[in-house]
Amino acid sequence: MSSAPRSLRSRPSTAGTGRGSGFFIRPDLVVTNNHVIEGQSSVTLQAGGNKFTARVMTASPGLISPCCQVFNPNPQQPTLRIGTAANARPARK
Repeated sequence: MSSAPRSLRSRPSTAGTGRGSGFFIRPDLVVTNNHVIEGQSSVTLQAGGNKFTARVMTASPGLISPCCQVFNPNPQQPTLRIGTAANARPARK
């Protein structure tokens, strides 16, 4: 049984005040919120007792889930499994 994915905290590695959470979807890729990385090109991520530096890959005020590329990732990092809408059914009232 694998351990649950960890949420993380982000601290801008340059002058900035963004802070928030995100999730590893691969050991080297984190999905977060725009307010966490806004105006940054790189951030320091804290997951449990580990710290990682990550490059902001995508960011836009209209983008709900920007991604960060983690440098020197832990290959054993628990990740969040992303599903597919292929088998989704509309909700019934």
